[in-house]
Amino acid sequence: MTHKALTNNLPQSFKKRYIERKIRARLLRIQRRRNKVYRRKNGNHNGPDADYGQVTSISDAPDVSEEILETEKKAFLRSLEKQQKISH
Repeated sequence: MTHKALTNNLPQSFKKRYIERKIRARLLRIQRRRNKVYRRKNGNHNGPDADYGQVTSISDAPDVSEEILETEKKAFLRSLEKQQKISH
């Protein structure tokens, strides 16, 4: 017996409907992606968060005196020079 005799349909019709469904599904997926509403990020965030760290008094002044800062800076630079001489 043939497929047509059993089901009264040709086998190509199944294949044709399968391909049509695949194409329709792909088109719908693309349309959904195009029509999707994307939420814009709020770009109005300025400064630190109120719940994170100091907000009211931000100071650019160092925690140590100027003299101690200079001596520490010079000592650090000397150590870097020593390391550079050793590596070369």
